[in-house]
Amino acid sequence: ARAVVAACAALLRQNCAPRDIAVITPYKAQQHEIRARLDRDREIGSMSASILVGTVHALQGSEREYIIVSFVRSTDADQDVVTSVAKTPGDSVALQEMYEESLGILKNFRVLNVA
Repeated sequence: ARAVVAACAALLRQNCAPRDIAVITPYKAQQHEIRARLDRDREIGSMSASILVGTVHALQGSEREYIIVSFVRSTDADQDVVTSVAKTPGDSVALQEMYEESLGILKNFRVLNVA
């Protein structure tokens, strides 16, 4: 949520209209967290009301010039995401490659089908 607020603030500093910004996230709890942080942000201020924040389903069919996608990761801050998800050593290697090189769901079409 912090990164989303920073991205919105950066767009606004570049003179993007807040009504041209949308934030998409897969979960309602994340949507509420982002909205709360946008509303509290001093730099964004009252412009936050014009920034559209919603879930993938809620924003389906909406159009904005700038789309920020907020993926949610739920692990402890000091937990290694690769080894925490891996079930076998082979999984660990595959996850490590995705983690180091790219966002896996955008690189691996087989993962995108189930995302």
